[in-house]
Amino acid sequence: MHKESILVSRKDAVITFWGEQLDEGQADVWMQLIQEAVKAPLGVPVPMNRARLLRAIGRQTGNYEYQWLHRTMKALNFAMIVLEVKSKGRLKLRIGHTETLHLVAKFTYDSDLESYAYVIDPRWCEIFANREYVLIDWEKRLRIRKGQDMAKSLQRLVATSDELVQRYSLAWLKDRMQYFSPSRKFKVALLAAMKELERVEVIAAGRIELNSRGEEQAAWTRM
Repeated sequence: MHKESILVSRKDAVITFWGEQLDEGQADVWMQLIQEAVKAPLGVPVPMNRARLLRAIGRQTGNYEYQWLHRTMKALNFAMIVLEVKSKGRLKLRIGHTETLHLVAKFTYDSDLESYAYVIDPRWCEIFANREYVLIDWEKRLRIRKGQDMAKSLQRLVATSDELVQRYSLAWLKDRMQYFSPSRKFKVALLAAMKELERVEVIAAGRIELNSRGEEQAAWTRM
């Protein structure tokens, strides 16, 4: 559980997180909810059949998966992001401004229809109004094997930069992913994640190398 945990974020704002530690499976659900929400005005309840949602994110439809989805909806509703603007930047908010946002503003579940109705806070439009976001190659994401959450996390990171060759320090990546096991285990998992992204053709030539300061970094070529 997190209470005011500072996220690895931007220089002009501090973003803190309150709630349960989320994983990439739950990220898949949230991205699918956002995708469906574009079909209705923000602030209006969006209906979503649970079986259709699960199939859209590449999961099976069964009792276990339905229970997992229900727990995920609760976690997304509980999860809160706090954005505090610290300096003048590209955000269209004044210095000192604070916003609190839940990933899902609210939801209801109809057991007879086996469907959800959920609401996305309209203020999410303000956060993305300056078009500082990227789109995920969903077909490639669905091809990532089960148990490769780190590969999914890296896929989102790769998409945020249009640089052909991308390099990130291992210490920064470990912090960003909230990976708390020893560094040697992180390196093994990271190499496996890069190999998986090579398989689905998100990156090429994934490797761990030393930078000019002698520190370890991950590097790859974006495809």
